[in-house]
Amino acid sequence: QIPSYTRRIEDMDKQMLGIINAGEENRKLKLIIFPGETVVIDEYGKRIVACPTEDEAEEYIREQEE
Repeated sequence: QIPSYTRRIEDMDKQMLGIINAGEENRKLKLIIFPGETVVIDEYGKRIVACPTEDEAEEYIREQEE
């Protein structure tokens, strides 16, 4: 079963994603930071990966952008 927070992420509209990621408009992958994990989402709001820390999520994005 998909966790409820995953469904909520996928249901968020693009306007809200823009607010969360202000200043990162040019990125195709974005972060949503939760207390226990940081989720990387694509430009459509689809969950790509969850990382235990924001630093690991940032590293994942850097590797994908290379």
